[in-house]
Amino acid sequence: MHMVDDAEQRRQMVEGMLAWNSDFHFVYIDVAGSGLLVGEAERQGKIVVSTELGGGGQVTAATHRISQSGLANVLRHFGVLAGDFVTREDLGLVAPTIAAARPRTSAIRSRRRRACGKPSSTSRTGSRPASRSARCISWSGRTATPRW
Repeated sequence: MHMVDDAEQRRQMVEGMLAWNSDFHFVYIDVAGSGLLVGEAERQGKIVVSTELGGGGQVTAATHRISQSGLANVLRHFGVLAGDFVTREDLGLVAPTIAAARPRTSAIRSRRRRACGKPSSTSRTGSRPASRSARCISWSGRTATPRW
């Protein structure tokens, strides 16, 4: 996902991203400029959740499983499919790692800070939602608790 300016749109996109229940998520910067479907939909205020699965021309059975279960869970999360969606916590999994691209311009850098803020003094356990306890790293390896 991209880091969009609208806080409510961003919150819903992050929740959709985390609903995949995969171990890793990526927040990337738009290097292609305008005209791509994802960027245009985001500019129109749409909730965009995208994925890239596999790589190198290979798709394993494990990739197929996360594709099927992740997509179904995202669709349940947004109310497209009937049923309750599950969180990583429900599945007994640890919080995912969120990797954020490190932009070069100050305007984009301020968006990154909104996604990957300073570490919180609040414990990662207790009553905090699972989506708020994900680790957030930049490509340089700095780690912080994200502020959505």
